[in-house]
Amino acid sequence: MKSHLQPLAIAANITQAANARLDQVLLTFGVLVKTFSALTAADAGARDAVLLSIEKRWSKSDQDVFIAALVLNPTIKAGPLKHSSKFNSAEIYALFVRLWVRFFREPQPDSLYRDTMNYLSGSGIYKSMAVNVTGVRGESIKMVSVKKPFDPLLVWEDSSPGGAEASTSLSRLACHLLVICPNSACCERLFSTFGNILTKLRNRTGLTTLANLAKLKMHLHLNHVETGVVRRRLKR
Repeated sequence: MKSHLQPLAIAANITQAANARLDQVLLTFGVLVKTFSALTAADAGARDAVLLSIEKRWSKSDQDVFIAALVLNPTIKAGPLKHSSKFNSAEIYALFVRLWVRFFREPQPDSLYRDTMNYLSGSGIYKSMAVNVTGVRGESIKMVSVKKPFDPLLVWEDSSPGGAEASTSLSRLACHLLVICPNSACCERLFSTFGNILTKLRNRTGLTTLANLAKLKMHLHLNHVETGVVRRRLKR
């Protein structure tokens, strides 16, 4: 029973976190597939049910954004896809082109091809990205006591020559993808915050005031979490 439920519980915690990312969801799916595929014939019922459920959800998902987010994680790149002939450098560039046109409603810039190839090969302006990854990861380890996870977005921001205003086309696409939260946990927390503020005894609060109070409360809570003031939640 534990071998069945524990991977699902861990996956739920990862994908429902407030700071979850698209690449984490795809990696979690991969781990679940690997874990349940390794079950013996005695667990065939649970194995087949979980694998079928994952396949069903993956087939209905927006696969391009998940795959692109995975590739644009500088600690992973195209590593998990290297055994598939469908995801060579040309296919990855074509994927980025589709997403660029879709997100920004304009033709891809000429620099996107060069940026993509340099990023995948670790050359050009991305030659020192591995050093940035090490630095950001080191800071994350120092902040583990306040649950500060590694954030690839920081690596992209540091790797942009001249700051955000002079960011490369690929870093612009990466920053656009890596800020997407694949769940509604934050929205649900916001609705709960609204409910805590707008009570029967405080029912004449205006919409603007309500929104500002909720933003302030969530900002303070996030700040307290990052500084370790808030007591850590017990693990499930």
